[in-house]
Amino acid sequence: RPGEATAFLVTIVLLVTIALLGVQYWKTIDEDFKAAGPAAGAGSGPGPSAGDEAVVTVNGLPIRQSEFLAALATVPEQMQAPLASEAGRKALAEELVRMKLLEDHARRRGLDKEPAVAGQISIVTGNILANAALRDLATTREPLTPRELYDQNLRQFESVRLSQIVIPYEGSVAAAESDSTQTEAEAVRKAGEIVQKLRGGADFAALARQESADRDSASRGGDIGMVGHGTFPDEVDEILFSLPVGSVSDPMKTMYGIHVFKVTDKQTRSFAEVEQALVRSGRQLQVENLVEDLRKDATVEFNPKFFPSEATKAPAADEPDR
Repeated sequence: RPGEATAFLVTIVLLVTIALLGVQYWKTIDEDFKAAGPAAGAGSGPGPSAGDEAVVTVNGLPIRQSEFLAALATVPEQMQAPLASEAGRKALAEELVRMKLLEDHARRRGLDKEPAVAGQISIVTGNILANAALRDLATTREPLTPRELYDQNLRQFESVRLSQIVIPYEGSVAAAESDSTQTEAEAVRKAGEIVQKLRGGADFAALARQESADRDSASRGGDIGMVGHGTFPDEVDEILFSLPVGSVSDPMKTMYGIHVFKVTDKQTRSFAEVEQALVRSGRQLQVENLVEDLRKDATVEFNPKFFPSEATKAPAADEPDR
């Protein structure tokens, strides 16, 4: 029946609204409703802003225009037709009334103070604010030219071609794949011997086929193709991109194993090759850079209880910071 179908649709709409809130809040909404009053969110304080009047009041609790607009804005386009009329919007309002009643019940019961619930509230709030910040960064910073973006992000266009020999050590991924039981010290020693052979003129491809635990690349003489920045841990990445073409690295440890690398080629994509891509995605790339700048300037402390590897990076209790 029409009434039941509308109620069912509105319920689905509400569920989608809840799921998408904070991700798609900036979508265009119905112009006829938007014209009913000033845009929500114009104020600066946490309370209702000027013109953000109550659309519906439930047991004295307001559902403000900003909430209603946010709900409308998150409804997928293909589901907006029933909400274009007053009847459709009233049906959505009825579902928001039910949600407000449940919210009020939860608050009166103190459920919003439970750690699991409080954590979810914090994440949703943070997600909304993070998206607002991204939009602000995208619209308030002077856009860079494609050439400026290229020069500032040159690392993204650099790549090296590598061959590798992987020696497994106990606890490494390669050891699990090859059933190796040699210790890390033994693996490093063996890798060091391989480096000496290579620098003495031994054929890399032949040694890779014979010694490498990475059988996939070993079948190609150790070749793993072109790789960009970020493929390996930062400390490994920095060394690999600094090595001259044709050179062999010292043994380097990753969670996969002890690696010996040979740099066989280096490439940097020219500005002409990436100019059109930068024209299309320049604003997004600039915002990403701004976010990374925020991250670099931030003081971030990981609790070693949850991130044990961070404990080794912190100074000992009796060791002064340097």
